[in-house]
Parts: sequence; C-alpha cells; structure tokens
Amino acid sequence: MGMDYRLYALRVFTRDWDRAVAFYSETLGMPIHYANPEIGWAELDTGAAHLAIERLAADDPEADELVGRFVGVSLEVDDIATTHETLAARGVEFLEPPAKQPWGGALAHFRDPDGNVLTLLGASAARQESTDSSSSARSRSRREDRGHRRSRALRAAAIRLGLISSTSRRHEDPK
Repeated sequence: MGMDYRLYALRVFTRDWDRAVAFYSETLGMPIHYANPEIGWAELDTGAAHLAIERLAADDPEADELVGRFVGVSLEVDDIATTHETLAARGVEFLEPPAKQPWGGALAHFRDPDGNVLTLLGASAARQESTDSSSSARSRSRREDRGHRRSRALRAAAIRLGLISSTSRRHEDPK
C-alpha cells in the first residue's frame, strides 16, 4: 500500500529571525502564511510547499552547522534573468549570474542575510515539453535522467562555489 506524502515545508535556519523574515517576505516578495515571533517560526508561501524560517538560540550547539550553509533549496521562477535583475537591484547577494545548465535550465545561487545559500531555478524548455508530453515509460525515463543531471549539476555548482566539499556525503545517516 502506497503512502500519500505531500511536502509541507523546507526549513531554513537563522540566528536573526526578524531580519530573515523581512528578507524573505519583503526583499524576495514571498507572502507570509504564518509567523510566530515568540517561538521564532515563520512559513512563507512558495506554492506547493512552505519555506519555513526557524530561529536557533544563540547558544544552540548545532547553530554553526545549520546557519550559513548551502541549503539545497531550489526556487523555480518563470524568468530567471528578470528575477535575478530585480533581486540584485534590491540588494540580494548573488554568487554568480544565472548560468545555463546542460539539462536546459539555468541556475543562480544567492545568500540570505545569515549566509544561507539558496538557488533560483529557471524553468527549462526541455522540462516544460516533458511535462506537457504523455507519461509514457520512455518520457518518464528521460525526465528522470534530466532530474539526475540537474541534481549532479546543482552539486557540481555547489562544489565549484565552495559551498560543499567534493568529499561530503550526499545523505547523512539519521542520528
């Protein structure tokens, strides 16, 4: 029997919750779905799931590992060039301009005020065509192959930018 999963939220950790919520809601323009300053938790609407901003205590021993890192969150936008230009004009720090990827899309990495690195993902024509096509086994296989190439490209870009090491493990064992 299959399980019915839905992605609810992706968490981004911060030491300065007010500043982070202002950045994501005002600078990036994400609508606030829920915010509770007492517990240091906010959920921003990104479509299918929420981007959650979670405050860590200053003395939290995990803060150094969780804040100011490559987050692995890709935010898809319709027009990456225009989005990049608009956000850069608002003061968003990009690590490099949007770059076309071998799988057809484009990526641009940016930092939030805590140094967390997120990715803008420009929709690709190839991806759109595969979404519009039938769901035959062959088209699914091509989509999966593009997804793996996209994942490898994201990892390669993160290594090139020094956000992760080439020897870092792809998946951590739960503790």
